Amino acid sequence: MILSIIGRIGVAGATHHVIEFAGPTIDAMSMEARMTLCNMAVEAGATSGICAPDATTVAYPWEFIKDEFTTKQAALKAYRAFAADPDAAYKMAIEHRVDDLTPQTADGFRPDNVKPVDRMAGTPIDQVYIGSCTNGRIEDLRVAAEVLRGKKVNAAVRGIISPATPKVYNHFNSSATNVLSSGRVTLNTGIGDRVASNAVWFAFEALRGYLLS
Repeated sequence: MILSIIGRIGVAGATHHVIEFAGPTIDAMSMEARMTLCNMAVEAGATSGICAPDATTVAYPWEFIKDEFTTKQAALKAYRAFAADPDAAYKMAIEHRVDDLTPQTADGFRPDNVKPVDRMAGTPIDQVYIGSCTNGRIEDLRVAAEVLRGKKVNAAVRGIISPATPKVYNHFNSSATNVLSSGRVTLNTGIGDRVASNAVWFAFEALRGYLLS
């Protein structure tokens, strides 16, 4: 979903702004999915992305905050202080329908050059990167494990997995046998190759600006 939004507003569409995601689709999302949305907001130039706190927000870190609150309801009441006011003014409001949204992908190095995945069928690939700070949580790796069940990564393709945290890494290595046996490389936890990719992107943009000036 986030790629379709970035494709709609562009890589500079939210520069110096914060994107707030709201609506029934967001309400139904897991915390991990919301993290992906908010993380990717920066790819549209945003300072950050936010989702209003709710019961899902409280449940996710409850193990770590349970000593601070008597109940989850008390935690939610406190967290709701960070929700937008009913009369909040916005620079822009966009209604983005996802009823018929198909899987999307970015074609090339710009995250706003978005196409439906089915339009990329038959495109040769050299490397597949799963994980890092955006899609390195256990629910993402479980999807990858299911896709790879009974299969092997093509010998001509480099497959890379980068779990987001040590906890995900340990859980992944102990349970995701489909991925482990598929012929891929596992990196240390963290943002991994994304740093290098972004460095190349910024260097390219800086060089392009210099050459066009």
